[in-house]
Amino acid sequence: MGARWAGLCLAAVIVTANQAIPAGAKTHGDAKISPSLFALAQAHPRDTFAVIVRAAAKVNNGHHAERAAAAVGRAHGKAGRALSIVGGASASLTGAEVLDLAKDPDVDYVSADEVITATFDPIDAAALAASPGILEVGAPDAWRQFGVTGRGIGVAILDSGIAPHPDLAGRIVAAVDFTNGATGGALVAPADPGGHGTHVAGLVAGDGAASGGAYAGVAPGANLVDVRVINATGSTTVSTLIAGMQWILAHRTTYNIRVVNLSAGGPVTVSYTADPLATAVEVLVFAGITVVVSAGNAGPGPSTITSPGSDPYVITVGGIDDNGTATTADGAVALWSSRGPTAVDGLAKPDLAAPGRRVVSLRSLGSTLDQLYPDRVVAGLDPLVPEYFRLSGTSMAAPVVTGVVALMLE
Repeated sequence: MGARWAGLCLAAVIVTANQAIPAGAKTHGDAKISPSLFALAQAHPRDTFAVIVRAAAKVNNGHHAERAAAAVGRAHGKAGRALSIVGGASASLTGAEVLDLAKDPDVDYVSADEVITATFDPIDAAALAASPGILEVGAPDAWRQFGVTGRGIGVAILDSGIAPHPDLAGRIVAAVDFTNGATGGALVAPADPGGHGTHVAGLVAGDGAASGGAYAGVAPGANLVDVRVINATGSTTVSTLIAGMQWILAHRTTYNIRVVNLSAGGPVTVSYTADPLATAVEVLVFAGITVVVSAGNAGPGPSTITSPGSDPYVITVGGIDDNGTATTADGAVALWSSRGPTAVDGLAKPDLAAPGRRVVSLRSLGSTLDQLYPDRVVAGLDPLVPEYFRLSGTSMAAPVVTGVVALMLE
């Protein structure tokens, strides 16, 4: 299936030469700008904005990323990363230049390169407690009855990195970093300055080596691909996330990447059909990769699902408060878990929910989280060197589902 931008149809509006356009009304070019960006560009024509520009589709004419960058140049802006997975490029332009850019016939749509955050931990004064979540989803039963552990399945973790850990020994098969601002990711040694990605990775594929098996993840035989797109403070941009997805698409065969976990999201401001982040996750899905996304931690209000969890093609996961037990009888949707329907499109989300409160997983020693929450460390076999950490959020619920997908794929 082609990218969504290649299938958009614009209704033709015929205006006679003597008809005046009402003051403040959108022209054809202005309609190619996301509403929030359009308002900002009009109000602040001299301010600089980070944007994503998608090229218009042309029959028998590819090179969309190059054409988007060329259009930016014609508008006197500065092109950034080539984002071929969405048929465009990131760029920096002033508000006035954004308005001019939209008039270029080679441009399909311009949207803000929004800041995306990984919510490390919602307001949840959790006491020390072991997580029953892995038992609750029946992972050990699957190991015993079917002999599946996710062995050989590649799982890409789009996050803050994955720190070396005894529970992941020999199974971090690649690591690439997009947080340094370079246009292309470079293979690097596994590391996680934030601490979020390591915790997520452990829930997917930790084998419990440092805890005698007590804190194993759902798919302890799976391989991990560390795609670092979130910085040490827990933030990133839409273009950085798309660049990471682009790398995953190009290397899916090399590392047998069958599942992607994204425990981060941003506000939904446009329909998923115009959202470049949603376009990117759909390209992965159409390439045969299952994409699992956290719903967000903005509940309990309605329509608080974050992007790209608002896309109908991804598996969007809400969080369950399991009350510290392995039974489902006393569990309930956590107060902070984002609710549907999705903003703008009104789609039913999340798709399902998984344990996400007081979850114990891997610790990244010295990371941002490690320093912010020293009371959250949990000891394994060696009480003097705690190897585990407690966190809450849909960021923790999503990798539980990702691990289940890995078991199913094996």
